[in-house]
Amino acid sequence: MAGGEIDRIKTRIKKAATVLADDHSPMSEGKLDRVAKQVKGKLQQAVDQMKAAVAANRGSRWAR
Repeated sequence: MAGGEIDRIKTRIKKAATVLADDHSPMSEGKLDRVAKQVKGKLQQAVDQMKAAVAANRGSRWAR
C-alpha cells in the first residue's frame, strides 16, 4: 500500500470510531485514537474469522 492510501484508511477508521462512539465532537485526540484502535482490532478479528471459515470450507463440495 502506498503511504497516501494508508493515511486515507487511518482517517476512515477515525471517522468510523467517532460515529461508533456516538461522539461527534471528540474533545481529545487520544480518546479518538483509543476507539480507533478498538475498532481496528474488532475488524481484524472479523477478517481472521472469515478467513478461517473460508479455509475450513475449502474442502467441502460447495466451495468448488
